[in-house]
Amino acid sequence: MPAIIVAQAADPLAVYVLAKLVDRQIADGTDSAGKENEWKIIVGALTYNGSISIPAVNHLRGKVISLFHHNPESGHFGALKTAEPVSRDFY
Repeated sequence: MPAIIVAQAADPLAVYVLAKLVDRQIADGTDSAGKENEWKIIVGALTYNGSISIPAVNHLRGKVISLFHHNPESGHFGALKTAEPVSRDFY
């Protein structure tokens, strides 16, 4: 998780979203009207709809995918069967 947080700090989209959350003081996930936001900060990491946002850093995305693809319990499924469990936890 620390590598993701560091990468988010260097990612233009994550920096923009984090600044908006802080500017509006909605890091708790609600806006000034109490409406639920799609973007939140959970345990220091930026999330989208409850999934951890992985910045557009190829090696980081590759590591996340390999964790699911190379897991002995999951076997070596194809791209679609690997993408489904990855997308449950990561955005």
